[in-house]
Amino acid sequence: MSRSARHIPPDEWRASRIEKVNLVFDLLVEGAKTGGQLAEELDVTTSTIIRVVHDLRLILGGDDTIVVVSRPQGQHEPHLYELVGNYQDSVEWRHGRISNLEARLRIDEYSMRAIARGSDKRTVDGKKADKIQRTLKYLREELADLDA
Repeated sequence: MSRSARHIPPDEWRASRIEKVNLVFDLLVEGAKTGGQLAEELDVTTSTIIRVVHDLRLILGGDDTIVVVSRPQGQHEPHLYELVGNYQDSVEWRHGRISNLEARLRIDEYSMRAIARGSDKRTVDGKKADKIQRTLKYLREELADLDA
């Protein structure tokens, strides 16, 4: 999309989600930007930018080697979003994402364990809760074995 297409007055901003994703991608091709900078360029809220970056990550994660990394700039400073196309430039970010996911797996496993204990295992919800809890436990154990 052309640069001028990004400067749409706020009352006329009606871009679909995919158009917003394309616009953010174009901006990140130009260079790293904070969420605030992206929001200002597109005249949207930072919460919209967070959703759009999420969508962009989903699209790129499907079949591309490019990722959108977010790099901290210091304590209480905004993160910089950046497109990265090689593994070496995203090692720190990838490690952070893996660590974050492992922590969430543990929380989700324990939460699901409580749900499974209180569920009737004869119901679909009870069966799902039990299956999810067991699968999360298995995955966490497998990941822990890699660290050993």
